Amino acid sequence: MRACLVGSIILVAMCTSSAADNPAKDLTIATGVESYRSGNYARAESLFVQITTHTPSSAEAWYRLGLSRYRLKKHAGAEKALMQALNIAPRDPRLYNALGLTYMAQADPTQAVANYNAALGIRPKYLRARYNLGIAYNQQGKTSLAISAFERAVADSSEFTGARYALAVMLKKARRYDDAAVQLLAMISIDTTNSRPHMELGFIESERRRFAEAERHFRRALRLNPRDARARYGLGVAYALQGHWVMAQGQCDSLKSVNGALHKRLRRIINP
Repeated sequence: MRACLVGSIILVAMCTSSAADNPAKDLTIATGVESYRSGNYARAESLFVQITTHTPSSAEAWYRLGLSRYRLKKHAGAEKALMQALNIAPRDPRLYNALGLTYMAQADPTQAVANYNAALGIRPKYLRARYNLGIAYNQQGKTSLAISAFERAVADSSEFTGARYALAVMLKKARRYDDAAVQLLAMISIDTTNSRPHMELGFIESERRRFAEAERHFRRALRLNPRDARARYGLGVAYALQGHWVMAQGQCDSLKSVNGALHKRLRRIINP
């Protein structure tokens, strides 16, 4: 009877110890995620290295380690961690998306495209992977494929303004100005505080040589964001191309403290 009692006490102690271990492990993972989200990527990396050392079967820990290293621009190390995660969880689409990011950072859009497509093969409505696929296609110079990727992302989520903006930029690049304007106006209806669609509409009108309309859009962009350097540059160019040199110079002077490169470009247009 006494032996049974002692055995029961030991069993209870073992169960209690095991239950106490798991919350500690989860807390460490949560702390790593918290460090990552707060921008302390070095701390996050350190924590996830500890977790993967003690629990090498944790795909989540390897994934988080890969993300942390990606943020620290340790791309080879990020790739290695993500491959470890894939060995454990080959059907997790996040891993392929993250690998795509590391390949893009290493100037390898071909491998990035392959991984984004792998992610989408598992989860077809993975919006971030679809958006990243469009970025990779654009990096490859495949404008039509980039447009298709962004169109699909917008179709899957009409509120995804990042994809809508990227689609508009690609359509403008393809000189499909009316289609680009449709996307930008839709973006404005979703978010009235964003200066970027007004700025892009200004460039579209400049390319069409409709400078009065371009000015209107650039000024609206600057009302929303006075530090929008590209909008200020565009407004200065629109003034210069109409011969309004004094107003163009005013925009050039304003750019000097905001964006030195655009200031120099506009100065060369005003004083060739």
